[in-house]
Amino acid sequence: MILDDIIALATDNTAVLAVVLRKCLVLAHVLKNDRLKSWAQSELNGYGPDVELPDYRKSAAGAKGNFMGPFGSALNNFIILPQTLDEGDRHHAQYALLNQAVAAYEDLLGLPAEKRTLRLPWSNGMIGYYMNRLPMSGGLQLVDAWQEIPRSAFTQLLDTVRNRALSLALELKDEVGDDDTALKQLSQTSTEKVEQTVVQQIFQGTVYLASGNASMQVQNNTLTPGDWNQLAKTLSNAGIASTAVEELSQEIAAEKTPIGSPLGTRSEEH
Repeated sequence: MILDDIIALATDNTAVLAVVLRKCLVLAHVLKNDRLKSWAQSELNGYGPDVELPDYRKSAAGAKGNFMGPFGSALNNFIILPQTLDEGDRHHAQYALLNQAVAAYEDLLGLPAEKRTLRLPWSNGMIGYYMNRLPMSGGLQLVDAWQEIPRSAFTQLLDTVRNRALSLALELKDEVGDDDTALKQLSQTSTEKVEQTVVQQIFQGTVYLASGNASMQVQNNTLTPGDWNQLAKTLSNAGIASTAVEELSQEIAAEKTPIGSPLGTRSEEH
């Protein structure tokens, strides 16, 4: 039973997380659910540079730098404050995007304690730009800079992925049952409910859509007044059942009220 396998693996802290995700990938194929498939593949293989990351893959990460000056003067591991950087660069001293595959972070946690802090180096271009722009006395110049991500950030990321896979399997077992044959023969209504469950349990109600090199969050969509097709598509992508979307369409048609106007006020017929 696929769901039972996921539950057993997700509750076993000794089980490799990649195995849990591969089971989720199998589940996605059985359910024919592209959203779950995309999530499992991204967690297994890493997220592309132009894909919006889930919230749990963003970690607070300050910046430090090494400075050198005349007569052999030096200042190492000095904290670089965000406000000393240009506004567009301040995130390089505030947070980091963790886009690698889960296996990379599991391997990192297996290293000796002194090697468990990940360094993300600044690019040579960033270092060169700020070489003489940071407010340092004594003629000190920036020669190296990086962000440090603590071990706790990776532990939290991996636990979040494991917990969301577990929550999804438990919810689906309650809704559909644990029979693999039943999973393959879902009704239209059950398929829509599964989609809602994936959105809620994996994405916590926020859906990240990617097309080519563009990505967006459904909850942050800007809707065009009067464009019902756009609204219907957004609701569907957010996991709203097609039957519910159709009911809303019929209610709006009955009201004869254009999208963007207050609902509940019928237009007068002449």
